[in-house]
Amino acid sequence: MASSRLILLAADNWHVAIGKSTMENTTSGSNNTAVGHQALYLNTTGSENVALGSSTLDANTTGIKNSAFGTAALGDNTTGAVSYTHLRAHETRHDLVCRLLLE
Repeated sequence: MASSRLILLAADNWHVAIGKSTMENTTSGSNNTAVGHQALYLNTTGSENVALGSSTLDANTTGIKNSAFGTAALGDNTTGAVSYTHLRAHETRHDLVCRLLLE
């Protein structure tokens, strides 16, 4: 498919990127996984990040050990190290806490 890509960016860095413009600007770093359109788009040297969803962690440049799941999750994170699950459309913050405790 022309709009998708599956790549390993240098065998010694172990990046996996699936989706159009995913990890578009990555120059180094290691062990990043990005799935979804523009996931980890601005990442340059960040390492050990997991971004699942369209525009997830798209502003991350040098952040490390971030985990973001869901469309636009941690979209404004640039250099920090945090974990975030995007709320489902029908959930409140209370629902999210309950769901995370049950999972």
